Amino acid sequence: MGAAEAAGTLAQDAAGCWGLDIPDSPAGFYVAQFPYGTTLNSAGDGIVLSDGRDFLTGEFINGGGGYRSDLIPGDVPGFPENCSPEEVVFIGQIDD
Repeated sequence: MGAAEAAGTLAQDAAGCWGLDIPDSPAGFYVAQFPYGTTLNSAGDGIVLSDGRDFLTGEFINGGGGYRSDLIPGDVPGFPENCSPEEVVFIGQIDD
């Protein structure tokens, strides 16, 4: 997995998995592995990073990370069981 720009709109798929919607990409939607310490906000409509910054569904996120499309369930420790690991973006950092 090489380093890449991780940029797209925060969204949830039909299974309730959080990720980035990237319309011009091959997959369109990538389930996200957000930076360590990221949680859902209290309303359940966005995420809160460990530094306190929050992003709501539909907001653009720009950061750095990498993409994988060859994973199988169990390859990513802590990855939600209901989320498909077939198209994943690993986000190491999110820019301001």
